[in-house]
Amino acid sequence: MVQLAKVIEYSTYSEFIDSLFTRKDLDTAFGRHNDGGLGPAWFGNMTFDQARDMARSGNESMVDEANKLLDKLDAVTEGVPLRQWQPSVTGAYPSIGDYVVGRPDCMRLIAPTQDVSPIKIYVGIATSAALSGDDVLKRGVTLLALVLKLQQIRPVTLTLLNENGDYKPGKDFLQVIPVDSNPLSIAHAAFALAHPAFARRLAYATAHIDGIPAALPWPAVRSQLGAKYIDWIRESVGGSMQDLIIPGGHSDDALISNPIAWINEQVSRYNRQD
Repeated sequence: MVQLAKVIEYSTYSEFIDSLFTRKDLDTAFGRHNDGGLGPAWFGNMTFDQARDMARSGNESMVDEANKLLDKLDAVTEGVPLRQWQPSVTGAYPSIGDYVVGRPDCMRLIAPTQDVSPIKIYVGIATSAALSGDDVLKRGVTLLALVLKLQQIRPVTLTLLNENGDYKPGKDFLQVIPVDSNPLSIAHAAFALAHPAFARRLAYATAHIDGIPAALPWPAVRSQLGAKYIDWIRESVGGSMQDLIIPGGHSDDALISNPIAWINEQVSRYNRQD
């Protein structure tokens, strides 16, 4: 049986950001002053201190690019109602109590309600080192466009995942960082999803000090589990089958190569009437 990830979960986005200002042990972390020879462009040409300040204030500069993608989408945008048993004159089974008192709508029928359930999205922000800062930005803009689109359908809760490991069984690690979602803070979501400095400067630095090597390899189970890797993430974070799990990115990521088709595929899942 594959061991689940060690999970370090922040209760709020602010808790994670505040830790970047108060922790004294980050001075030696990867991404803080040491860029591993990768160069500033790999980090989106932003220093640790600049990224930390931007993460606190938020930045909506990527929203315009995301909206350009939204203009190209052909997905339907009507919400998917919750479905529950409701009183009806016909239906699958009777309510004995209603039948005894003579109610004409004593049967029970599956029907949509006026409310809609929230879509929980878990997004992997770790990406392959082979991806340039520009590629990470393109991927992030696609993710932001998806979040904005799904918000048109149903409420959205957004959680960031930093997937890392040590290529050894039992050493896999997930940082879990919720983004303020009631309502969703677009400024914070935009920077965290779209700018490479959020993951590569901030999340990687804290992960490094919390026990992950500076090389920050993928979890060992990613190649071991293949398509079931998403289920492993879901179980590790206590997610449900209705949640959208998006693992960290590779160079062949459809989010980069074919963003419109990828967004439409995700959106169609939540517009489907089962």
